[in-house]
Amino acid sequence: MREVPCTQRRKADAHMSFLEVHRVKYVAHVNIQLRQSVLDPQGETVRSALASMGYGGVQKVRIGKRIRVELEAASMAECREIVDEISRRVLVNPNMETYEYEIREESGE
Repeated sequence: MREVPCTQRRKADAHMSFLEVHRVKYVAHVNIQLRQSVLDPQGETVRSALASMGYGGVQKVRIGKRIRVELEAASMAECREIVDEISRRVLVNPNMETYEYEIREESGE
């Protein structure tokens, strides 16, 4: 491994500090649902329980997941790329599930 001269490291660190200062906090909500072709026994159990409680008008219940992800990114576009990638690679089983997400800038409250 080649040693980077100290002055080059300081320039790189200063550049990184500049980028970090201009990063924005975002909150993403990833909604994950079973594909329509996949049976949802948990959803059917809930629908059946609702019917026995007198809610006969409930025709179908599908159970899903909602995951909150807090992150920092340089732009909304970069944030979308990150959320899409982690959804595909980590959060969702693409054989059985679909997903959509909502992203908003964190207000800092």
